[in-house]
Amino acid sequence: MLGCYVVFSNFDKDTPKSASTASSSYCNYFMPVLKFHGISENDRTLDIVKQMFQKMGYRIQTHDQMNWDIMWAHTYPFYSLAQEMAHLKPTQKVNHFPGSGFITQKSNLAALGINHIPKSFLLPNGKTDFVRYVEKNPTKFWILKSSAHRGMKLMNGTENLDAEGSFVQEFIRNPLLINRKKFDVGVYVMLTSVDPLRVYVYSGDILLRFCKQNYFPFNVHLPESYIVGDDYLPVWEVPDLKFYYSELNYTAKESLNEYLQSKVGLRVERHHHLQSVCLQDAVLVDQTDEKSGWSVLPVYFVQLRIA
Repeated sequence: MLGCYVVFSNFDKDTPKSASTASSSYCNYFMPVLKFHGISENDRTLDIVKQMFQKMGYRIQTHDQMNWDIMWAHTYPFYSLAQEMAHLKPTQKVNHFPGSGFITQKSNLAALGINHIPKSFLLPNGKTDFVRYVEKNPTKFWILKSSAHRGMKLMNGTENLDAEGSFVQEFIRNPLLINRKKFDVGVYVMLTSVDPLRVYVYSGDILLRFCKQNYFPFNVHLPESYIVGDDYLPVWEVPDLKFYYSELNYTAKESLNEYLQSKVGLRVERHHHLQSVCLQDAVLVDQTDEKSGWSVLPVYFVQLRIA
C-alpha cells in the first residue's frame, strides 16, 4: 500500500494519461478486494459497509471471479456458492460461518426436539404427523409461523398446511405476564469461534419486549395482545418495571430480576457475575470477564430445567 501511494505522488498534470492509467491499474492490483453477495453493491443499505472498507484501502469487486479477500454476503452463501465456499483460500474471509443459516431460522430450531420448546411440526413434510397429534390433543392451541420471521397467526382450522416455508407450534396459553402483558426476553450472544467452539453471553443486560395490548381477556382477533411486534411496548412504559428502570436507573435485566423477586417470588440465581433469571431455572456454567460483561459458555446448548 505504501508503494502504491508513492507511485501516485510522482504524477502531476503533465504526466501522460497512459502512464497514469498504468500506475492506477498497478495500484488496484495490490489493493485488497471486497466482494458483495446476495445484494447489489449499489444498494444504499450497504453505504456504511462500503465506506468502512474503502477507508481501510479496499476496492469493491463487481464481477464473480474468485480473487477477493473479503466477501460480504447479505444472504447465506454456503448453499448458493457451495463450490466457491469449499475452495476458500486461507486468506479469504466471509461474514458468515457454516451453520449460521440453520441456527437463525426459527423453523430449524423448533424442529430440533429440545425439551421445553413447545411441540412443533415443519410444513408441509410434517403435515400428517401434525394432524394425527391434533386429533389426540384437541384442546391445544396452535400458532402458524413463517420461516421468514414474519406473519404469525393463531390457527382456526382454515390454514393451508401444504405451504412451503412455514411451521406450526403449540401456543402457550398461560404465559407469565407483567401488568397483564405478555413479553419476550432477548439475550445478547456472540460467537467468536467455531473450532474450537467459543460462545459469549453478555451478562450486563437483556432486551425486554412487551405486547401493546393486555393478554386477558383473550381475543384471538387481537394479535397485539399475544404477539410481540416491531412496535413493542418498551420496558420504561411498563408500570411495575418503570420505577426500577427509570427512577433507580436499573438495566432491563436488573429491573426484571427485582420484579421477579419482589412480586412473583421466582428465584434469581447468581453464578459468579452472570445473573440467570430463573423463569425456567436456567443454569449456566460461565467464566465471566468482569470488565467486559461477557461470559464464556463452553457448552453447545444451554439446557433449561423446569424448577
